[in-house]
Amino acid sequence: MKTSKLTLSVPQPVVADARRLSKARGESISAMFARFVEAVSRDLRSEAAYPPKTRGAMQLAMDAAPVPAGFDWRTARDERLAECYPS
Repeated sequence: MKTSKLTLSVPQPVVADARRLSKARGESISAMFARFVEAVSRDLRSEAAYPPKTRGAMQLAMDAAPVPAGFDWRTARDERLAECYPS
């Protein structure tokens, strides 16, 4: 595949991290950047295939707080129903 030069301006700590990762992985920074862009593009294309309401629901789920370990939705539901409808 034909390549083109691209100049980026990034903070020095990012450059240092990129160099460290590049050396650890045994691949060039250019290859890592290309792989990253391809992965993000692939994700965006796959999300675009969903209908608008589904994409909206997916975005809400991604923005939600993480579920605590050991969370049981049935227990949470029963507790909430007991609060709303005491016996």
